[in-house]
Amino acid sequence: MRFDGRLPADLVVDEKIYAELMTEQGSAQALTRMTQWEFDYRGIRISALSSLAEGNDSVVIVQGIAETWWKYLPLILELNSRGFSVYTFDLPSQGRSGRFCPDHDRIYIRSMSDYTECLRQFVASLHLGSYSVISNSCGGLVTLSSGILKDASHAVFVAPMLKPVLPLEAAAPFVAQTIAFIIRLLHLRPVYCPGNGGYKKVVFWDNIRTHSEKRYELYQAFYQRNRAAAVGGVTWPWLASVLSARPVVPQCPSLFIIPGDDQVVRSDLTRRFATSCPAASVMEIPGAYHDILNEADSYRLPAVGRIFSFLLDMQPIGR
Repeated sequence: MRFDGRLPADLVVDEKIYAELMTEQGSAQALTRMTQWEFDYRGIRISALSSLAEGNDSVVIVQGIAETWWKYLPLILELNSRGFSVYTFDLPSQGRSGRFCPDHDRIYIRSMSDYTECLRQFVASLHLGSYSVISNSCGGLVTLSSGILKDASHAVFVAPMLKPVLPLEAAAPFVAQTIAFIIRLLHLRPVYCPGNGGYKKVVFWDNIRTHSEKRYELYQAFYQRNRAAAVGGVTWPWLASVLSARPVVPQCPSLFIIPGDDQVVRSDLTRRFATSCPAASVMEIPGAYHDILNEADSYRLPAVGRIFSFLLDMQPIGR
């Protein structure tokens, strides 16, 4: 199928369609219906993308770490086919956005505000009358810490990272804060956390993010073709920043999607947090890995189906 013209109603990007869309030709077609732009933020350029549709509210997608808007082309088209306009941007120091660290591969922020203030600036610049938010992984923590949900109609959190899975978890915040303080004090290059390093492709059988070999290999092929969009691992200042974040309970209707076999984030904390939300529902996907939006069809399709029904159920009658 083609992705640059009128989309079929209620498009679902299964693995077969994904294999067409995420090639160089397929994604180039899709991008012709979208708008790419950049904006300035704290001395770096931020890469943004929008794709407009008519009928329903706008949706702001807040990405996780080590991601770029290219990954979200399937979800963007699916939302467009249901009448939602979509806006997203690559977080600072990843994807096609500028870096705060001269070493391109290091995932580095100076504080959580490098994320949250960028998100607030982005949303304010759109001048949206009404909008929903879909956040993925670390994007969930950024969203919950940013204050943008006070004006949102509703929110979706896909495998939200309230806290990553860490070795020696009890000591991690103190160690991270101490090392980050020393790095700032002595103006040192940000140091990778143990087990992290420069960008390299992980073979599919060693990955803990998706069961879909097709989606995984096409996603990795994009980074092979677009090395400038890739990043490596996280640094101590990044870890110190996210561990010090203070997520705020959303008051808007919210949907939490929790993978059943998530080895990246603490799902138990997500469940506990969701129970504190006044208007939250939870969907658990048994057996699914962390990257639900890039998972095998048996995991991804029920999740996105629930997202779409949740968003559509919240739309005012007559729209």
